[in-house]
Amino acid sequence: MRNSNIILIVLVAMLLSCTKTTTETIINDVVQIGSLRGNVQVFNLYNINPHNDSVLVVIEGTHYSALTDTNGNWQIDSLSTGTYSISFSKPGYSTWKNTSYSFIGGGIVPFLYGVSLYLTQIPHFPIFLDGITIPRLNSYDSASIYGHVTITSGYGKERIFIVSSKSKNDLGTNPRVALSPLLNTMIRETFQYPDANTFQVRYDGFSRFFDGFNSGDTIYIRAYPNMNQHDYVGYYYFDVQSRKYVVTGCGEGSNILTAVVL
Repeated sequence: MRNSNIILIVLVAMLLSCTKTTTETIINDVVQIGSLRGNVQVFNLYNINPHNDSVLVVIEGTHYSALTDTNGNWQIDSLSTGTYSISFSKPGYSTWKNTSYSFIGGGIVPFLYGVSLYLTQIPHFPIFLDGITIPRLNSYDSASIYGHVTITSGYGKERIFIVSSKSKNDLGTNPRVALSPLLNTMIRETFQYPDANTFQVRYDGFSRFFDGFNSGDTIYIRAYPNMNQHDYVGYYYFDVQSRKYVVTGCGEGSNILTAVVL
């Protein structure tokens, strides 16, 4: 009987110990709140940033938000530890999101490890795709996409994005659509105005431009104007849920070229 009482006491002690540990863990999780701080630099079409203020920072699905000051700084306080979708937007400029940002509180946390986020003004100049030559797949034969732009006043350095797809539905006139797989089918071309307002993009049959295509497939191609001078972030983002890249820093798309892959 005495041995049974000893065993019972030990079991109760172990149960209380486990309960205490679990309670402490929950308390620690609850009290892990902190502040998220960052900086946004806003660049216009001339690659200068006179106005870094008024960028809206929103933690989607919550009541947390902030506006950048004249230096582009922002901070959100009393944020609980968790995974969030955070968006950055300003009218007339690209929108950027981190759709799966893991925040751990306990102090002031620098967003993007203290690196500034870049947003760029969305350009609006017409692009026309004039023709295309297609190489044979898995060959070193050169292919070209020809086009031209009409710009009445030079922005400095123009960039365009040329995107290929098996479906016209992926190539909407509104560039704020999801394109997948974007980075495998996008070619960026830089040209200087007014030195030239025509362009020629060259690639071969081994180019990633043809990833996912087979001989005989129809390829659809569209170009978008883009002024981004900074290669870090700002003109597109990756959406974790849809597993697609979303372009937000481009103007309206060109006409669509259609060709058959050889």
